[in-house]
Amino acid sequence: MRYASSPHDKRCWFKPKRYGYGAYPVTWEGWSLILIFLITIFLSTLLIKTSPVTYVALSIFLLLALIIISRKKTDGEWKWRWGEKGTSVVKNKNKKSK
Repeated sequence: MRYASSPHDKRCWFKPKRYGYGAYPVTWEGWSLILIFLITIFLSTLLIKTSPVTYVALSIFLLLALIIISRKKTDGEWKWRWGEKGTSVVKNKNKKSK
């Protein structure tokens, strides 16, 4: 299932991870979103001394925004993955090398 923001915008910024849960950026828009998130979190650390509650609230808001946007712009759904079907890590380890 594809989660694009609109029918006209079919280009996804993230791809589902092969192992584990979540997605990783594959376009410059996805990387820009991650960079903006990191810069904003870094700049918001200036609030720690003056208002720690505001810092925590802002950090939670930014994290939720990052998750919502990246889920909407992922090519596929977020779910736990163990790799591609039909492959096994154990099978690959037991191969005899010549």
